[in-house]
Amino acid sequence: MGNEAQTHDLDRMKRRGRIMRRSASFNVAHAVDDLGPGTGAQSIQRALSLLGLVGIIGSENPGGAPLGDIVAISGRPKASVHRMLNALITMGYVERCEDGGYRLGVQSQILGQLAQKSADPALEESESSLLRLAELTQDTAFLTLRTGSYTICARR
Repeated sequence: MGNEAQTHDLDRMKRRGRIMRRSASFNVAHAVDDLGPGTGAQSIQRALSLLGLVGIIGSENPGGAPLGDIVAISGRPKASVHRMLNALITMGYVERCEDGGYRLGVQSQILGQLAQKSADPALEESESSLLRLAELTQDTAFLTLRTGSYTICARR
């Protein structure tokens, strides 16, 4: 591997490390590397990984997720990332910010609300137990659901 390639890889790892330290729930970056060859759905996987990156990076930046950060973390060619982002914009899942960055669009919000409505039956079953636990402890009780290597607070 040439010196220039090693420098590029090192810069990419450093940038990825900085962003991962900023957000403990950030597991999207390594998901981009886990794509299996020959599945026939790689474009969908890559686009959804980019959507996750836009959501996480964009939530931490008032001007949205900078294209350079998305490209560096995903490891995808800039032209490919730009094409996928434009497709996501066309579908309403991503929006372009005034500052040039990217953030989640209205369709992403709608999709999240639909997912919440069709959530795991454990949410309904746990409600009375969470209320009792909160009352007994005089503190907030949380139900977290594991998804991959991270968790989501499903009910508070």
